[in-house]
Order: sequence, then C-alpha cells, then structure tokens
Amino acid sequence: MDQPEATPTIPLRFGVFYPQGSVVLAFPDAATAEHVRVSLLEGGYDDTEVQLFTAEYVAKASETNTEHASALAKVVGAELDAVARHLELAKEGNAFLVVPAPSDAETTRVLRVAHRHTLTLAQKYDRFTISELL
Repeated sequence: MDQPEATPTIPLRFGVFYPQGSVVLAFPDAATAEHVRVSLLEGGYDDTEVQLFTAEYVAKASETNTEHASALAKVVGAELDAVARHLELAKEGNAFLVVPAPSDAETTRVLRVAHRHTLTLAQKYDRFTISELL
C-alpha cells in the first residue's frame, strides 16, 4: 500500500508525531491491520478517520521525526520515546492504525475490535499524556 509523502491529518507536537485524541495500534502485519481497519469502518468509522500506515512508512516517518524534533521534545522525551517504539516495531514489520478516540467510551470501542487480533501496541494520545493500553 502506497503512503502519501506527507500526512497533514496527523498533527505534530514539538515537531514530533502526536495525534491527540487518538489511539495508535500496531499489528504484526499489514493484512491484520487492514482487517481491523475494515472492521472499524463496518462499525461506523468513516474511511477518512481510520488511517493505516505500513511498516516502511512508519519507519521512515519515525526517523524523520527523531531528526527534526524540537529541543523541547528532546528534553521532555515522552513523544520521542513513543516514536522510538514505533520505529522498533516498524523495523519488525508491524503495520499501524491511527483511530480517533477522544472519549474513554470511544477508546474502549476501538480496543474491543483491536483485541480480536494479535496486537503489538496500543497507545492513547491525550492532551498531556501518552498511555500504554496493553
């Protein structure tokens, strides 16, 4: 699956990937991620909301994020720690989904679908924190 050169719908904070109000999920392969994406679409999400990213795309974007992070991001570190984990998983071939889930109920809904499959990462990006959901 080809990925766009830039992803303007995924926000950055301090120059680092930070999709506030979203859940980031990683699966061992793109086929599993696509299956979960389709399940979420069937459950009511819009096609523009559930974004699938290949391992190759995430690896490249993670390396770019790390190189271009602001000084504040390098000091605080939570965002860069998350990106480092994404890079590690991407190098292992994991594919990623980014799903909007601003409320706890929506987060639970996404996780119910995701947990039906082998899941290697689940993170929630809130205003000030990144929570591990596994």
